[in-house]
Amino acid sequence: MDDSCIDCNMCRVTAPHHFERNDLGRYTYVTKQPDNETEWALCQQALEECPVNAIGCTVAAVGV
Repeated sequence: MDDSCIDCNMCRVTAPHHFERNDLGRYTYVTKQPDNETEWALCQQALEECPVNAIGCTVAAVGV
């Protein structure tokens, strides 16, 4: 498990349909991959604005 998330809430505000908080562990995780260009842009924004670089991306937007 990646423990670099500081639970700052930024990604949940930026892309709320793609990130969810684990209340017990007090961290956020991806719940839904982006399906279209708009969703991809929001998730990319969350990735770029994460203050501790806890969000990763292993593939480019395929078919978007």
